[in-house]
Amino acid sequence: MKKPDAVEQALDRLAALKNEAGTPQLARELTVFLKNRSNLVVAKAAKVAAHVRETELVPMLVEAFHRLMKNPSKLDKACAATSEIIGALDELDYPSPRSTCLAFTMYRWKAPLVRQWTRRPSCGELVPRH
Repeated sequence: MKKPDAVEQALDRLAALKNEAGTPQLARELTVFLKNRSNLVVAKAAKVAAHVRETELVPMLVEAFHRLMKNPSKLDKACAATSEIIGALDELDYPSPRSTCLAFTMYRWKAPLVRQWTRRPSCGELVPRH
């Protein structure tokens, strides 16, 4: 019998968590998924965190972002997780654009993605375009 795929199981569980907003175990489970080795699982966890507006996960999202940025070409090849984390931080009204500036550093060599960023007129910091 074929061994079940851990990534598929995690993605299935995250899909189920999307409908469990407000439950006490939601933040705990999402924290575990944000620490997962698979960038696809981390991306889905960030998306769910934003969807359910789980603001207490902001520090975990920032931590996951920095972990992936240590070696983005290896840890997040298609930028799936970092892109979703940035989107989640934006959705959760994360007050500091420092993480988006780090993301821009990673994306600057990808022309199509560079166009998704703009300079905030008031401070000159780079932020995602809406």
